[in-house]
Amino acid sequence: MNFVYSAPTKVYFGTIDNGNFCSEIGRFGKKVLVLSGGKSTTCIAEQIVSILKKDFSTELYSGVATNPSSEYIEYIAKNASIPDVIISVGGGSVHDSAKILSILFTHVGTIEQFTTDGNLGPGSITSKTLPLITVPTIFGSGAEVSPAALVRINNKKKVVFNPYGYPRVTFINPLYASTLSRKCCINTALDALVQGVESFVSTKAQDFSRRFSYSAIERVIKSLLELNNPENSPKVLEQLALASIESLYAVGQSTVGAVHAISDPLSGIFNLHHGEAVGLLFPQVVEVNYHSAKEMYDYIQKLFDKILGAESTSLSNAIINFYDQIGFDYKSIAKGLNTCGIKDKLQCCIQDSYNGDMDGNPRDLNDLLIAEILEKTLI
Repeated sequence: MNFVYSAPTKVYFGTIDNGNFCSEIGRFGKKVLVLSGGKSTTCIAEQIVSILKKDFSTELYSGVATNPSSEYIEYIAKNASIPDVIISVGGGSVHDSAKILSILFTHVGTIEQFTTDGNLGPGSITSKTLPLITVPTIFGSGAEVSPAALVRINNKKKVVFNPYGYPRVTFINPLYASTLSRKCCINTALDALVQGVESFVSTKAQDFSRRFSYSAIERVIKSLLELNNPENSPKVLEQLALASIESLYAVGQSTVGAVHAISDPLSGIFNLHHGEAVGLLFPQVVEVNYHSAKEMYDYIQKLFDKILGAESTSLSNAIINFYDQIGFDYKSIAKGLNTCGIKDKLQCCIQDSYNGDMDGNPRDLNDLLIAEILEKTLI
């Protein structure tokens, strides 16, 4: 077995100590740009600004939306003062936007040029990128410890990968997610679940990475089943926060797969929430891939069946049973895509599915198989 493992992001887990927080920020300078999303994350961001105002110069930009647009990120890059350090407060979209800003503030070029298929690409990004500190308020993608960013450019999801872009520090307080709706928690946690399964069956996985994958899968299944009980809320959020970083650690050692690859055009073209997109595609991709990773999928099915207390006919069937129990309304999501005219843009979705996320998929997929996945998903 040969592999290289690196997790350079320093993790503070639990209630945030203001002394540690200010000390970590102070390592990089006094000028701080704080980035946030909607109302709930902006409220937390404003509390952070209040803590910092005595010793730091701060500037706050809020309103980063799901599937962040290149236009808004470039607007911030043009209008904000160049900081010493960026703090992102929110979910994956906020962290991803901050990662891209750390490049734009220090390099010449557009976001599209720095994407993995842009004419500058990752190779042009240097260690001059600004340091980033993440404060996640929702858990699933693992963006708080990842060097990669997703951005929406002209209705297409693009990847910006910065080899120097790992957040320097993340402060993970699970209780920051306590005000989120149940639906929001489910959608984002499904990303950790899918990352866990895809990294587990990836052609690039090995025993070490599968430890993270399996643990993330187990935590998400158990936690989402307990989400209905308010008494379990703190424990559930803690477990989902752990699953988020575990799934990303697993993906960092291996890859994701066809679920994420095909979800990119759904999020880009139809602005579908990433968690909803991967959750929707998950059962059908497993079904198409099954015989190429039978042993691994069967192993995961046993875990689902054990936790759900039922015997399933297949892993895809176990996933559907799980969705029914947690209330993930995949049928309404599919109906919404049909209403938006996805069938008229099926070929575009197929074409855009051939991206880097497909690299570790256990089966080589062609146009017909991707079409089959999409068509069965949308019934």
